[in-house]
Amino acid sequence: MENTLLYCRVAPDGTLVHIGEKFSKLLQYNPFVSDKTFSQIVTPIEKERRNIDQLISKIKEVVGKEN
Repeated sequence: MENTLLYCRVAPDGTLVHIGEKFSKLLQYNPFVSDKTFSQIVTPIEKERRNIDQLISKIKEVVGKEN
C-alpha cells in the first residue's frame, strides 16, 4: 500500500505526521530533511497555501467540536 497510494496524515496545525512514499516522491519531499507544513509542500502559491491552511483549520474546529 505504501507504494500504491497517494496519502499523508496532517496534524491540526498543518504539519505532516506521515507521508506515503509515492506522494513524497511526486512532491519531491524528503520528510527527514524538511519541516514544512502540508500547504508549503503542495503549492508554492501563497494564496493557495492560505486556502489550504484555512481548510485544515476548519477541519480542526469541526473535529474539536465532536470530541
